[in-house]
Amino acid sequence: MDDFNSLIKHLGTLHPAKYHKMLEGVNRVCLSAVRVFDDQADALRFVAFIDRAYENQIQLRATGLTLSEVFPQRMLDGAYQKKYRRALSRMASMSE
Repeated sequence: MDDFNSLIKHLGTLHPAKYHKMLEGVNRVCLSAVRVFDDQADALRFVAFIDRAYENQIQLRATGLTLSEVFPQRMLDGAYQKKYRRALSRMASMSE
């Protein structure tokens, strides 16, 4: 169980190439106090984290906001919309 804000802060200290190693041996990620992103850099790091977790077939659970609501509309309509929408799809798959 990880606090969402703590995870986002930790992701900011690592190069995204290291997310895969961080997830070795993990079969489930549980996030508490999920909230909407206000910073695009944080959101993109989270997308990279979700990509690695999805590739490793890790289950995802969350409390707080539903994961489908983490990206504000301005991000979903912006330059990285494909990345955000892919992450939403992957999070839905990982949460089943």
